[in-house]
Parts: sequence; C-alpha cells; structure tokens
Amino acid sequence: MQINIYEQGIDDLLHRLDALGNPAQSRAVRRRALRAGILVVDRRVKNLMVGTRTGRTYMIGGKAHVASAPGEPPAVDTGNLKNSLRVLEVTDDHASYGTSADYAADLEYGSRRMAARPFLRPAAEAAVSQIQAAM
Repeated sequence: MQINIYEQGIDDLLHRLDALGNPAQSRAVRRRALRAGILVVDRRVKNLMVGTRTGRTYMIGGKAHVASAPGEPPAVDTGNLKNSLRVLEVTDDHASYGTSADYAADLEYGSRRMAARPFLRPAAEAAVSQIQAAM
C-alpha cells in the first residue's frame, strides 16, 4: 500500500530548477524537494496514529485496548503498522510512501468485514500546503 507525490502542479519550482542549467544538479534538487515533501506525509501519518480512539474496548493479553471506530485512523496496538511506514522511493520525478503491512489496504479502504479506518490519504490530503512549502 503506498501513496505517491509527483511534481505536477509545481511548475514554478521546475522552471527554477531548469534555469540552473546543470541537469545533474537539477535532478539532485528535485530529489531533495520530493524527499522533503514526502517526509511531511510521514510525520502527518504517524501523528494521526497518536491519541485515544472511540471504538470498542477489548482485552489483549490482560491489557485493555481501545480500537478505532469506522472513519478514525487505526489505533496502535502492536505498533507493527506504524513501524512499517516509510519512504519507499524518491526519484527525479516522484516520491512514494507506504507500508509493508499486509492489512494496511483493509484499514485504508475497508473490507467486507470492516469499515475503513483511513490514514494515508487523509494525511496526504490535509498536508498539501505543508508539502508544497517543504518542497
């Protein structure tokens, strides 16, 4: 499961980079800009997973766990999902961010048995101005 940031919509930055005249330098600056943008998403996603939730409470190993309610970001239980979140790739023209947790898509989009607990898309959508500023 991943989200991507592309250079589309940042024409001014691209024109300034192209004005540098050095293709290798331009590529390096693009990569730094995209990495800065995707790291904003990283912080935002991980911050969404902090705090209490309003779902049902149940016991896990003698400890009470409050699950997320439908529509809320996932509640942290083992930390596996949160720890698996990372920048997957940064190239000259895009950056990818995601998770290797096999259940992430079910949380993000829901499944036959569970309503969605979106966390990647809301984080990216809410951070667009911060992503642009970082880039």
